[in-house]
Amino acid sequence: APRLVADAAPAPEPGGGAAEGDFDCEAGYYAWKLHWSVQHQAWCCQRYGRGCKEVGTSLPYDCSDGFASWAQSWSLGKQDWCCRHVGRGCPGGATA
Repeated sequence: APRLVADAAPAPEPGGGAAEGDFDCEAGYYAWKLHWSVQHQAWCCQRYGRGCKEVGTSLPYDCSDGFASWAQSWSLGKQDWCCRHVGRGCPGGATA
């Protein structure tokens, strides 16, 4: 599984104003709802499908949207999530 850290940058201090690329999506994941800033949640959700706010029963990604060009158009987070959960967008492997 890919390491969920952006550019191996250190994790920001809680409540800190980190710049994009400074978020560690593994550190504190067990309690992300309590400790991650809105920016941290959005950054990790978009890239790795972690820290996404639950809205009804919707999934963090639509794995059919853009599937024809997934390797070029999907974020790494969407690729990882769709590969793990629905078997689509898996690098180097067959996809559904």
